[in-house]
Amino acid sequence: MIEQVITYINTQLATLPFFTENYGLSEVKEDNGVRQPVRIAGGVPVRLKLNKFGITYIRKTGPVRSLKAVDAYKACSDLIQSVYPITIFALTKRKDFPIETAFASDMLATQIYKLATLTGGPLKNTIGAKSLSITPTGYDTDTEAILNREFSNIRPSDFNYSDIVISVSFDITITADLSCIDPICPLPDPEI
Repeated sequence: MIEQVITYINTQLATLPFFTENYGLSEVKEDNGVRQPVRIAGGVPVRLKLNKFGITYIRKTGPVRSLKAVDAYKACSDLIQSVYPITIFALTKRKDFPIETAFASDMLATQIYKLATLTGGPLKNTIGAKSLSITPTGYDTDTEAILNREFSNIRPSDFNYSDIVISVSFDITITADLSCIDPICPLPDPEI
């Protein structure tokens, strides 16, 4: 279920003209003393290519919280509500942004808010959930703080006003039948 939601978010990010690479779900790994985001490709961690700007990646940024849904007795089955905290990281050049302003980072973060925020809709049905929401929880435009959290091999001093580095946080909340804890929820039989 979460894989399809992350794919949806990545597809939404691809509609923005500022990004040439949308890496999807990644995680921070340390290798030989170097901390950097990696994505898993074919079971192997692959470092993200940061030699060019115009990239996004998504990380789970905390434990998944799950609880039994309160109104489960009405659904004739046990429902579980899971909350996945994620953060979208975006790096681009300010010159690629359509408006030259000191608030370009904030404007980009709010564009990402608008693109990724979702309540219900066709995606809910596609993944077989009872409810689905993607809710923004905050964003950060402090380039140095973001880079220090994510990378040990990049000096924040290498970045300047011409760069935009932001992180935008969301909670993905999915309520589904307990049997849907598998990676892909069995969809209801259309004959019923």
